[in-house]
Amino acid sequence: MLRSALLFLAVIGLALLIALPLACRLLPDRTSPAAPLSDPSTSSAPTSSASLPPAAESSEPDAPEGDAIPSSTLPPMTFLVYDEGTGELMTLSARDYVRGALASEMPPTFHPEALKAQAVACHTYAIRLALTERAAERKDPTLHGGDFSVDSVKREGYVTEETAKSRYGEADADRWWQTICQAADAVCDQLLVYEEEPIVAVYHAISPGRTERASAVWLTDLPYLLPVESEGDLGAPGYRSEVVLERAAVEAALRRLGGEDFTDDPAGWLQITERSASGTVLAVQAAGISTDGQTLRTLFGLRSACFTVAYADGSFTFTCLGYGHGVGLSQYGAEGLAQAGKDYREILAHYYPGTTLVRTADA
Repeated sequence: MLRSALLFLAVIGLALLIALPLACRLLPDRTSPAAPLSDPSTSSAPTSSASLPPAAESSEPDAPEGDAIPSSTLPPMTFLVYDEGTGELMTLSARDYVRGALASEMPPTFHPEALKAQAVACHTYAIRLALTERAAERKDPTLHGGDFSVDSVKREGYVTEETAKSRYGEADADRWWQTICQAADAVCDQLLVYEEEPIVAVYHAISPGRTERASAVWLTDLPYLLPVESEGDLGAPGYRSEVVLERAAVEAALRRLGGEDFTDDPAGWLQITERSASGTVLAVQAAGISTDGQTLRTLFGLRSACFTVAYADGSFTFTCLGYGHGVGLSQYGAEGLAQAGKDYREILAHYYPGTTLVRTADA
């Protein structure tokens, strides 16, 4: 299942025109609650026409009393969400939005602390998008007056209670929906900030074992989107994947990209020349042109831009590690930390270093 766009930030007044590679997300079968429900190759986050939102201008127990979460200056938000699948403009409270977003992005079989970490990321990202769109002088016409968009029909970014329950199966529907609601409700008044602004809380399904810095994907860095170890991903289902393409298919794709230098030995058509420390392919010589791993990920339908490529017997084999763009919170990594005894606050602090967890002002 293909997922659509994820967005990013133009720091210091520049608006990046680099779309998130959500289109590259060939998501696993979302009918299985054990499968990662987002690629957020993208983040899996609500979509908008911007590259990533620019800096803003201008019944589970809550946190224990001894470890209180400070309040922010932001009041609770009611979101206007355009549903691309139904054409409806929905008005959703923070609680209702976070429930539906969490059900879309993570299986209820995950540990409650991983679910809560994902819920905070969904809420934070939605607030960032809403504030950005509301402050924009030129409104995004594709949002039809909304703060951001989702597609409940394709189960991208948000699902209704009815849709979520239909995925869980009749026998488990009520129990799993209650699990989602308990995690979402416990944290739906919480968000992550950096220097008092909601962060760009991107996330992905599986990292290669170490998350990626923002600039490896979107060419601009953010101080809280830096590489961190993510050992829980190494045992995730689908951690390693392969795509095998015939020589003719690869040649046709590279020609569409502008490639013209097709030697008699196809093994030389694709030469990886640079990688990040986390394994993302940063630069490739492809049939006489220079490109990058994110472009080839989209071109060849790969699960990540952390890949190797080999040619033999008339076919190219791309071997990928991880699933998604690799920036920010890793969903399977979060599950691994939760299983190891970390709570959602520790998980968020790990994947978004230097950020602060706060509550909405009058929660």
